[in-house]
Amino acid sequence: MTVETSVAARSRSHPVLNAAAVPLAIVALALTARLAAFDGHLWYDEIYGAVFSALGPVDMLVAILRFDLHPPLYYLQLGLWALPSGADPWLALNALAWSLAALAGLYLGALRVFGRDVAAGAAALFALMPMAIYEADQVRMYAFLMALAVAAWYGIERLADESGAAAWKRWAVLAGVAELAIAYTHATGMLMIPAFPAYLALRAWEAGPGRRGALLKRAVLLHAIIAVASLPALGNSMVRSVSHTSAPSASQVWSTLTQLVVGPPSWIAAALMALVLATLLGGAVADRRVRALTLAFVVLPPALLLAISHGFRPAWHIRALLFSEPLVALALAAAVVALAERMRAAAMVVAAVLAMGFGVQAAVQVARAGKSDDFPAAAAFLDSRREAGDAVIAPDTTVFWGLARQYLGPDWGSPLRVQASDPPERWADIRAKLGPEWWRRLGLEAEGDAAGPDGRRLLVGWGALPEATAAPRIWLAQVPPLEMEPLAKLGWRAVEEHDFKGLKLSLWRPAP
Repeated sequence: MTVETSVAARSRSHPVLNAAAVPLAIVALALTARLAAFDGHLWYDEIYGAVFSALGPVDMLVAILRFDLHPPLYYLQLGLWALPSGADPWLALNALAWSLAALAGLYLGALRVFGRDVAAGAAALFALMPMAIYEADQVRMYAFLMALAVAAWYGIERLADESGAAAWKRWAVLAGVAELAIAYTHATGMLMIPAFPAYLALRAWEAGPGRRGALLKRAVLLHAIIAVASLPALGNSMVRSVSHTSAPSASQVWSTLTQLVVGPPSWIAAALMALVLATLLGGAVADRRVRALTLAFVVLPPALLLAISHGFRPAWHIRALLFSEPLVALALAAAVVALAERMRAAAMVVAAVLAMGFGVQAAVQVARAGKSDDFPAAAAFLDSRREAGDAVIAPDTTVFWGLARQYLGPDWGSPLRVQASDPPERWADIRAKLGPEWWRRLGLEAEGDAAGPDGRRLLVGWGALPEATAAPRIWLAQVPPLEMEPLAKLGWRAVEEHDFKGLKLSLWRPAP
């Protein structure tokens, strides 16, 4: 028996292992990339999830309403995840788990709908996509949104394929629950949902006259229910805007979409993005299913954000597009396979270049990995340098939370009980309208603006300056943009400045 026939015989004798080899290799690839980029400490934006997840469900909902702009679903699931431990690395593993869930769902869903080649290609692309790698250790909702998007897409696919009433309704429940979960996870979730009815409508159009009417009725019925059930989330989005949004120029649109799909900007990224777009265009011309995927999940989400940004209010931000990441990978893989049916040699070259390009971009992302705002290092430094009588003040609430978790420990207190005495003007107005009694009943009344025992006391907000300036020295904790004027106006001057990956600790003394 030759080596070749021996290998073939072993493959036939172990069909399950043979079928599992490719998906297991892709999981290993994804896990390797994500663990290589894994950074267990939490930066500024992640502190919200860490603090909220330590609260009970009622206090969590009140704290989210008071301090954050997003709906609560992501934080509620993170609270369950945090039951065994609130340690930073454990919390970051939540995102890794959801990223792998999105990968598994993408592979299995594509295997059922498109076959093994598309499933393997989509999963491999998603495993290497730099933004998917980046979000896989972020205590933020974006890996969760990617998993929900895969579930919603698969539900739409199955309800479009089913003819029996009971069967399609079962898949409609999956799609509806996943889409509602998206709406109740992110402040721009309502802008993510239209991609799914659009995909179903495109599937209906491609189905031909015989089934078109039935599928359109399903789309209208399902999404009418979703629209009504999402009204509270819509109200939240109308009242509370996401920060750092813009009405983008053409160059900003290109930059955002390049970063979304192929990662860190470079000439390689630009060339790779051009190839991605050409492949999607060719696939859309060649295959109606690729056309539906591309229009619904690649074209519509940024087009909708662009229209709203220039016609209503700024809404453009890469985070509002991250949900589509696995479905962009699916569309691209399906496009390559569709092209291979017409021009196999050219498609194989495209596939090889895409694999190399995404591999390079993934390596660049891993090399650049690392989070800003090193709260553990800042807390350790403060612990070693603080002298008896020193005051420590963080004017920004989130910086205060991050420092308190590391300096005082996970049981430092509650964000509802310890608040700055000088809240933002909007919340000061709300408090005045509610009155002190309702403010207290709603659980919004603070007990003070300091946490920790004497000798380790931390102050929050500039309203705590009278207590801070009674000390001989003040440690000021901030992230950019730095605000020094309140202390400088009182005759204090900075004598030391220390940087912890963007988190600044400065020591102040009264001017002589």
